[in-house]
Amino acid sequence: MRKTELNFFENGNCLAGYDYYPFYEIFKSIRFLIGIKTKNEKELRGIYYTIIIQCTTLIEGMSGQIINSSIEHRFYEIENFSKKDKEFYKRILQNLEKTVNNSFFRELEKNWEVVYDQDLKKAVNEKDSELWKSITTLFQIRNAISHGHLLTVEYHPTGNNNDFDIKVLDKYKGIYSFLTEKKLIEADRLGMVHLVNKKVVEFFIEEATKFINAIILSIPNNRDKSLALNKYQFIREQTL
Repeated sequence: MRKTELNFFENGNCLAGYDYYPFYEIFKSIRFLIGIKTKNEKELRGIYYTIIIQCTTLIEGMSGQIINSSIEHRFYEIENFSKKDKEFYKRILQNLEKTVNNSFFRELEKNWEVVYDQDLKKAVNEKDSELWKSITTLFQIRNAISHGHLLTVEYHPTGNNNDFDIKVLDKYKGIYSFLTEKKLIEADRLGMVHLVNKKVVEFFIEEATKFINAIILSIPNNRDKSLALNKYQFIREQTL
C-alpha cells in the first residue's frame, strides 16, 4: 500500500502520476452533508441516506488500511531472509494484501483473524456490547439502499380509537426493529414513519467513529496497534 504521493517514471509512456485514495474525502463530506439545511423533506432524506452510505465506505476503507498497515511492515521484516524464503513470504504477503484490498465488510472478521490471530467480533463486543450490532445494522441499511430494495410500511388498526400497529416488511424489518429499540425513530403527527432522520444519522456517524477506534485499540500486538494508529492519523491529516 502506497501513501498518496507523486510518482515519476523514466521508462514508459507515463511521465508523472500520483497515488490517491478517494475515500479519504469521506471525512470532509460527512461533516459537510450533515450541516446542510433544507425544508424539502425528500431532499433531506436523500442527504441522510447518502451519509449512511458514506459511513460504511469510511469503515470499509479504514479497516482495509488498518490491516494493510501491518502487512506493509511484514515486507520490511523479510528483507533479511534468504532469497528463497524472501520470495516465498513475499508471494504470501502480496496475495494477502490483494485479498484484503478486494474484500468487503463481510470478510473483515476472517481477514482480521488471519493477520492478528484474533476474534474481532468478540474483541469489539468486550469493549461495547452493542457496537457490532450497530455496525451490522448500518451495513444492512446500506445494502438495502444500494440494492434497490423496496421499503414497505403497513399500518394496522388496533380498534383502539385512532391507534394502529406499524409493520415494516422484508429487508427493512430488522432495521426498523433496531432503530425503534434505540428510540431513534417514531411516527410523526400524521402517523408516518421514515427510517432516517438527523438523530439516526448522528447516531451512526458516532458509531462508525467508535468502531474504527475500537478495532484499532483491539489489536493485540502493540507494534501493529502503533502502525494502525499512525495510518489513521496520516489519513486524518490528509483530510481534516
